Amino acid sequence: MSQVGSNTGPYILGPSSIAYDLIELAGGKSGSDVLELDKTSPASIEHIIEIDPDYIILVEWSATSDEFTELIESDGFQSLAAVKNGNVKQMKAKDISQPNRFIVEQLDELADWLNKGKH
Repeated sequence: MSQVGSNTGPYILGPSSIAYDLIELAGGKSGSDVLELDKTSPASIEHIIEIDPDYIILVEWSATSDEFTELIESDGFQSLAAVKNGNVKQMKAKDISQPNRFIVEQLDELADWLNKGKH
């Protein structure tokens, strides 16, 4: 999930996002695929509860981010499998949503995280 601009609320990133590609390459499945979305779309807590993900990545755009505070503190979010199992990862947008020379390292990090316990 990511903001797409200042104070826009969380979005589920769709197939046109670099983050979507990284998640797929790392062995994960995007929430947009589970919900059969063909583009980046607003994420309501109801959507998130519906898919009850095993892993959640929160893409942060600001250096001192509190973009997801309201979502994270909600009872619905706290009831998710990913939260209960400690599988919520916060990443800076520059590390997952923007092409850069460190993208392979980010892919390795995501693959390790998504596949922990599967070895």
